[in-house]
Amino acid sequence: MNELISDVSSICQKYLCCLKNIECKLSTHSLKIDDEDLNFACNVILAFQYMSYEGKEYINNEYFIEKYHWWWKNIYSASTFYRRKKTYSKQFLNMVRYYEAIC
Repeated sequence: MNELISDVSSICQKYLCCLKNIECKLSTHSLKIDDEDLNFACNVILAFQYMSYEGKEYINNEYFIEKYHWWWKNIYSASTFYRRKKTYSKQFLNMVRYYEAIC
């Protein structure tokens, strides 16, 4: 499962980096936005869009929103959280890979 979490973390970090690159290009009125950055960001957005509400909540809270480490403690038991963590991480990773393959 560590590899799965590492892969999801890498995707989220790359996504944030791509958004920053795109934002820099737009702020300088550059017409040359890197297609790779744009495609990757779109793939992540599409993957995220088709996740369940709970899946989105997990990805947001674990990777995008700076919350405290134990944000889930008042919502889930530890076993439920770790089971859902695995499920939502796989779902997100598979959706991103799917959109990378077709785009």
